[in-house]
Amino acid sequence: MHKVSIDYDKEDLKVLINDQKLNISVLDYIKISSNYDWYLKVIRFFGNFTTYEHIVAILNGDCSKTKIFNDLNNMCSLHLLRREKLGNYIYFVLTKKAQIYLKQRNNVGYIPNPSIKALKSNILLADYLINNQINFVTAKIRKSKNKLGTLVYEFTDYENYIKCCYMHLYNKMKNIKGIKENFLKEQIELTNKDDILVNSEKNTRIVKSYDIFSKLMLKNVYINKLDTKPNSMEITFLILDISYSINWYKKIILLISNSLKQLYFSPLEQSIKYNLVVQTDNKENKINLSEKLRKIVVELKEVRDNYIKRNTSEDVFNGKIIYDFNLEHMYSSENYAWGLNNVSFIEYNSSRFFETRGDKINTIDPEQLNIIDFSLNKNA
Repeated sequence: MHKVSIDYDKEDLKVLINDQKLNISVLDYIKISSNYDWYLKVIRFFGNFTTYEHIVAILNGDCSKTKIFNDLNNMCSLHLLRREKLGNYIYFVLTKKAQIYLKQRNNVGYIPNPSIKALKSNILLADYLINNQINFVTAKIRKSKNKLGTLVYEFTDYENYIKCCYMHLYNKMKNIKGIKENFLKEQIELTNKDDILVNSEKNTRIVKSYDIFSKLMLKNVYINKLDTKPNSMEITFLILDISYSINWYKKIILLISNSLKQLYFSPLEQSIKYNLVVQTDNKENKINLSEKLRKIVVELKEVRDNYIKRNTSEDVFNGKIIYDFNLEHMYSSENYAWGLNNVSFIEYNSSRFFETRGDKINTIDPEQLNIIDFSLNKNA
């Protein structure tokens, strides 16, 4: 049996971590560590909140629904979770006490209520991960029967996981002929850079460092898959749609292309391409967005390909060549969809969590709790 030593103040029984006294008793700390650590890490992974339905799906039959429900209720009694209602569903938010346990700091910059946009994007993410294969795995995840359950325990949060995926991507890029090595090195350094804690009188603020692709996470765009061949690769990005406009999508495509060309730029070879997978919250939105966005993608690719034709001349001995001075001038001042390959669409009826008109985040009384259907509707 693995034994852990916990330091605490002998007078008030508060836990001591690195000589700092936390606002949590040693008895609670032991109980949380023994019984509820996994739950807290799962909820933190999905942005400090998740639904009962998703927790059940992530556990995938490892324990009964009754046990999960009782555990979550006990955690509410311990003031680790706050029970909330969104539409017709129940979800759970980490409290400041839970944040103190997880981050081992008192001043954690606690945000009491996630925004509606954060709720929607994280529900979309949870639905996606539950219903799809995990393409980037560690040795431990690969060997696990419950890969998603292991993933959420292995990484602090989804952002931390995605940064590791980008590190894998950058290491693979080293093998691509024509990659801009100095800029690639800078991105690797940024990916490896630790968060910086900035202390103030009231709280602790976290300053994060983002490499050129990790910045896309701030816009709900994540690397999802990487296919590699000798001297070529195809990257797939997942976009979590929270009612973005078509103009927003056009800007995102050009942003990804501009980010890519800072690392690699060879219009003729195009050894690095990327695809987009857009996840919507219901079938109707999927159909509407698919029709409009496919047209944008076709137009952007036509504009790009026409530009290449205009700046390409025939050489009898060497085939097509691009005049460097025209090319460098044009690509530094104009936006083209470099690397854009394909776009596809999926949906998992995530809008089921927002069916009540004029949804608001409402704290509910435990007596009102009445959940009829806990299972994910995978056939929706």
